[in-house]
Amino acid sequence: MSLGKLPPELYLMIMGNLESQGQLKSLSSLSRTCPTLYELGNPILYEASFNHESKICAALGWAISRNCTGISMKLIEYGMPVNELFQEDAYKYKRLLTPLAMAAEQGRTEIVRQLLNVPEINVNVICAYEKTALHHAVISRNVEIVNLLLAQEGILIDAKCDAGLTPLSLAVSGGNADIVRLLLAQGPLVDPDSRSNRGWSPLFIAVEHEVDAEVVKLLLDTGRVDVNFIDPVSRFTPLIVAVQNNLPDIARLLVSHPTIDPNLGAHNNQVVPIATAASRGFTEIVRILLSHPQTDPDRAIMARSRAILQADIWGHEEIVSMLLADGRVGQESRQLLQGQRILSQKPCAWL
Repeated sequence: MSLGKLPPELYLMIMGNLESQGQLKSLSSLSRTCPTLYELGNPILYEASFNHESKICAALGWAISRNCTGISMKLIEYGMPVNELFQEDAYKYKRLLTPLAMAAEQGRTEIVRQLLNVPEINVNVICAYEKTALHHAVISRNVEIVNLLLAQEGILIDAKCDAGLTPLSLAVSGGNADIVRLLLAQGPLVDPDSRSNRGWSPLFIAVEHEVDAEVVKLLLDTGRVDVNFIDPVSRFTPLIVAVQNNLPDIARLLVSHPTIDPNLGAHNNQVVPIATAASRGFTEIVRILLSHPQTDPDRAIMARSRAILQADIWGHEEIVSMLLADGRVGQESRQLLQGQRILSQKPCAWL
C-alpha cells in the first residue's frame, strides 16, 4: 500500500511525532515520497524550521539558493526572521549572511524584491567580512538589484568591508561600468577617492586590474580623484601602472587630465613613465606621453636610464626616432646616444 493512500489524519499524526522529537530530516524525507504527502507536510516543515534553533533562516536560504520564489514568498509570509544571520553551506569557508545579502549575491532579483517589501527589513546588516547586502549585490554584477538597494531609504552606500573596500571599489575592481555609474550618481554620498586598508584608491584599483577605460573615465569625470595618487607600497602612480601594463587607452585618459604630473616617478625617479615605456617598446604610450606639454623626456635618476638611451639599448628604433624629433630631448642626451652608438658600432648618421 502506497504511503500516499494513508488517511491524511494518520500521516499528520506521524509528522507531528517526528517534529516533536526533532527528527526533521526524517520528516522531510517522508514528505518527499509522493506529491500528496509533500503538500500535506510542507506547512509543518516550515513551522518546524522556525521553531528548531539550528534552522533559523535555513529554509529561506535553501529557497534562495535554488531561486524558489514561491517558497521564499511563503516563508516570508509565515514570518521568517529576515534580518537574522545564518550560516550558508555553499562555500568551503562557511559565511554568515542575511537572506537579503545571499539573494543579492546570487542575483535572485525577485526574492530581493520580496525581502525589500518586508517592513522590518534592514538593508544595512553587517554580514561576513563586514560586507552589506549592497557589497554582495555589486559582487553579483546585477544592475537591477543594485538599483533596488540604492532606492532604499537610509542605505549605507559607502560602507567599507573588512578590507576597507566600498561597493564602488568592488564595482571598479570588477570593471562593471554600469554599476560604477549608478554608484557615482549618488553624488556626495559616495567617495570616489576612498582608500582601502592597503591604501589603494578606486582609480589605482581600476588601472591595476586593467579594467575597461570607461570605468577610469567615470572616476576621472567626477573631478574628485587624485590622479597623481602614489601607492604606499609600490610607490607607483596610476600612470606608471598604465605604462607598465601597456594600457594606451587608460594612459591617454590620465595624461589628458588637467592635474596630471606626467613626470612623476617612483623610487626617487628610478621608475619614470616615459623611460619605462621607451625601454619596453610601447610606441603608442611614448607618443601619448610626448603629447603632454610638460613631459620631460630626459627625466631619469641616471643618464643611462633616460628614455632615448633605453629605447636604443633595447633596439626600439621607432621610439628613438620619435624622441630625436622632439625638441625637449636635450643636447646631453643626444651626445650620450651618439657615444652609445659608437661603442655598440651602430650607425648614428642623424647626429
